[in-house]
Amino acid sequence: MTNPTPTPTTPTIDAARAVIHNLERELNAEVLERREVVRGLLVALLAREHVLLLGPPGTGKSLLARLLSKALAGRLFERLFTKFSVMEEVFGPISLSGLEDDRYERVVDGYLPTADLAFLDEVFKSNSAMLNALLTALNEREFDQGSQRLAIPLKMAIGASNELPQDEGLGALYDRFVVRFWVDPLRDRDHRRALLGAVGEPDVATKVGAEVLEVLRDAVDEVEVPEVVVDAVLDLGDRLATKHGIVASDRRWRKCMKLVRAHAVLEGRSVATTSDLLVLSAALWDEPEQRASIVGEVAAAVSPSLSEVVALFDAAAEAMSGVDVRTAKTDALGALNQQVKEIVKDARRLDDGSDAVRGYVERIEEMHLSVVRTIQSHLGL
Repeated sequence: MTNPTPTPTTPTIDAARAVIHNLERELNAEVLERREVVRGLLVALLAREHVLLLGPPGTGKSLLARLLSKALAGRLFERLFTKFSVMEEVFGPISLSGLEDDRYERVVDGYLPTADLAFLDEVFKSNSAMLNALLTALNEREFDQGSQRLAIPLKMAIGASNELPQDEGLGALYDRFVVRFWVDPLRDRDHRRALLGAVGEPDVATKVGAEVLEVLRDAVDEVEVPEVVVDAVLDLGDRLATKHGIVASDRRWRKCMKLVRAHAVLEGRSVATTSDLLVLSAALWDEPEQRASIVGEVAAAVSPSLSEVVALFDAAAEAMSGVDVRTAKTDALGALNQQVKEIVKDARRLDDGSDAVRGYVERIEEMHLSVVRTIQSHLGL
């Protein structure tokens, strides 16, 4: 007599959250200087939304997708798009046996319609013939197979591009990626050193089972959003429109509220707070130039301390960008060191113990350490 197959045990919400936090730690350890991107990917995963990673090649975009896919223990579909890409490369070849029976169907196994996670590289080079099928797959999680429209298992798609869409016809596809990040090359000298000395392929051990994901996604739907948070979001939208001319669609705002609830779940809350609005910094911009304004307004919506420390971070970043630390002379580096050192002091005075403020303080401290290490290197220390 054979033993019955055991049914999987549904984890508690705390246990499920612990799995995601373990994965977050592993991803941050393997892919340096990508904390906001990692958090954004996980929030989007819980909120059932898609992520777009913009930036130059070689900045870890595909690596993040592969590591996340491995953690989900699911099928990864990965494809590099060109203007010559055809439907067969993404949705599978036409079934010859189906044609013999007068059925126009595709052999989808191993292609996008059977993927749990999709990495769509240079996604905006897709052509118009593929556009509608991609939109249906991303938005409805469905695929037209002959005369039927079938549900597909896609948990999330990660799009990547080194440029914004140039064709107005791709606007609808761009809009499907609710969470967007600009990914720059590594800045910190020690991080670049660690990258050069790394041996072996990056890896993660944490596995996010279907039960874990289902528990967390169900929790997202149950998060309460108080009126004070709703009003903060409405005020944010008004300020972005009146002060910066940035206007998001009603659909995008609705999706933003899903991100807010998902962020609350990751933070261990069943009731959203204004601190959960932090995730909106990656969800409201269309042009990279809008990011700074949005980050500032989101910070102001969260807390005065965060708003001030973000302004200090911007000042430190501007100071750093004005000096090429690799070629600058010692005098210029000394002046930069003193300037950033004063910014660090001001930032530390604003540290109110919150994760958001502490995170910006640490990033400013890292900038200062980068300058100090460069000076030491110039002096042969």
